[in-house]
Amino acid sequence: MNFKESAQAIMNLGVSNRNVDLSVYPRRVAELLQNQGFDPNQFKFFHVTGSKGKGSLSRTIFQLLTAERHKVGLFTSPHIFSIRERFEDNDGLISEQDFINLVNKYLPLFRQYELHFFEACLFLALVYFSSRNLEYVVLEVGIGGRFDPTNFCVPECALIGHISMEHRDFLGDTIQKIAYDKAGIMKPGILTFSADQSHEVRKIFEDENKGKLIFFHDAVSLENFEVSKNGCFFDLYVKSGNKVAQFPKIFLKRLSYANVYNFCLAVAAVEHVLGSLSQDSVNKTAVQSIPYRMQLFDGPVLADTAHNGQSFLNLCRTLDEWLQWKDVILYVSVMDNKEFQDIADVLAEYRHLWSEIRVFDFETPGRKISGGIQLYEKLDNMAAVYLGILDDSQMVRLVPYTCWAGSFYSIPLFESIRMLSL
Repeated sequence: MNFKESAQAIMNLGVSNRNVDLSVYPRRVAELLQNQGFDPNQFKFFHVTGSKGKGSLSRTIFQLLTAERHKVGLFTSPHIFSIRERFEDNDGLISEQDFINLVNKYLPLFRQYELHFFEACLFLALVYFSSRNLEYVVLEVGIGGRFDPTNFCVPECALIGHISMEHRDFLGDTIQKIAYDKAGIMKPGILTFSADQSHEVRKIFEDENKGKLIFFHDAVSLENFEVSKNGCFFDLYVKSGNKVAQFPKIFLKRLSYANVYNFCLAVAAVEHVLGSLSQDSVNKTAVQSIPYRMQLFDGPVLADTAHNGQSFLNLCRTLDEWLQWKDVILYVSVMDNKEFQDIADVLAEYRHLWSEIRVFDFETPGRKISGGIQLYEKLDNMAAVYLGILDDSQMVRLVPYTCWAGSFYSIPLFESIRMLSL
């Protein structure tokens, strides 16, 4: 098989079945690795979950460990342009040939044991990372936490980002059920860092805590915070044991309060695990952007993968308070399993930002379906138009003060249209 065929073969494995005993999922990949002669816990893990921001947390940890010259791998999802994005170490993404070789070797095993797509990717990542002799691996949860295939690991540290309503069909229809699922990554004796949470979520976490649980404002303080249109400046203080690590005069080249919180939470976690973290490593990481998370392009055009009410609130606050844009043209689409009313309520609250809201659907990979039309139907009495299924053959151009928001899976379309707009 060539690379395209190999990638398609893995994606054809399908998705998990939520109608079976979910407790099997955290065991299956680990047991299969052991059967193939691999120790699934040979690495020092950082285990990361959350409703929004877990990808940013994971990448920031990866960047910090890389800056500290540790050999580290990053397993994250979803991928945007290539399945190779799910398998990354200090030297970059897995090569096409290495991916082909792994798929050729293990695809019959995946079919024999009926692994689904995410399990197969996790298996391949850990086998690949083993061949690279890595010390640390950052594991981003797929969905939830308690029954996720990544939850076999005994990490050095677990991190939980902000929790909000999501994936009701998988995780439950209340914030308490969702929090309970996320709390499943907390392990006995293991340190867990959490973003500050609502009272309901915090209580669940405290009830489920089996190790040492530290919330954001118990670990981190910021002083001299100043917003700019390219990022922000601040002094960061991290409480680590009996000491306070100081990181003065940081320039974080990332927009939004959420990016600030995620960056600081990642710094706190790595500082605790390593015992010390250099100012130089923090500064180097702070000026590295995270693609399509509140990313500014020439125009100016802003792209962000907001996909729930909380992340759209963060986006709107950034446009309003940080960038101070007016008369924004918003292109927006999300997947069909999102909280449409929550998103619509936020867009309505910030209706003063928009000159027009252009809602669209788009071709999606595999079995996934975009939900633009459902979102459009919730945008009553707003300057919204529905564009139908959007593609780059249409005469769409991104003019100054355009914001593109929504699903990761719409980003290839955004890039295609952005290139045509230059």
